[in-house]
Amino acid sequence: KLEVEGQKLKWLVFPGLFAGGVLDIMTKLLLETIRMKPPAKAKILDFCCGSGTIAAAMSVRTEEPRLHLLDADAVALEAAKSNVPTAKNFWLSDRWASLPETERFDWILSNPPVHLGLQHDFSVLSALIDQAPARLKPGGRAVFVVQTYVPVGFMSPKGHPGVSRLWSDERFTVWQMLSE
Repeated sequence: KLEVEGQKLKWLVFPGLFAGGVLDIMTKLLLETIRMKPPAKAKILDFCCGSGTIAAAMSVRTEEPRLHLLDADAVALEAAKSNVPTAKNFWLSDRWASLPETERFDWILSNPPVHLGLQHDFSVLSALIDQAPARLKPGGRAVFVVQTYVPVGFMSPKGHPGVSRLWSDERFTVWQMLSE
C-alpha cells in the first residue's frame, strides 16, 4: 500500500523500480509544495511517471482529472497502468518522442531522473525544460523537483522567461515554468 494525499492505495511495483513502492522524499516535497488543487477536469501529464505516484496523488486531489502518464521504462508503465487505471493515456516514450506534438496540458508534473547509473545525466530534465512551455495550454504550469545542485537556471529555453523556484532547501528545489 502507498499513502498518498492521506489515502492508502493498493500499489503495484516491480523489482528495480524507483522508490520501490514508497513515496520518495522528492516526490513528497513536490506534492507538498503544490498544495493547491488543479482545476476540475484538468489535463495533467505525469512526465517520467515511474509507477504513477504523482498521477495517483492528482487523482485524489483533483475533481475528474484527465491523467496522462509518460515514461521510458515499459515495466514502470505497466505498474502505472495498474496503479492509475483511470488515466486516459499511457505513453511509452523517451522524453517527448512518442507524445503527439498537438497534445497540450493544464499541468505537467515531474520528478525527472538526473542520472544514468552513477553518472549525472541532465538530458531528460533538459528536454522537459526545453519543451514543457510549448506543451502547456494557456495559463498552464509545469512543476518539477530536482536536487539543488542541478543547474536548472542554465537550462531555460531562449525566449522564455525561464523557471522560477517555488521552494528550496539545501538538498532539493521545486521549480515552476508557466505556459508561453
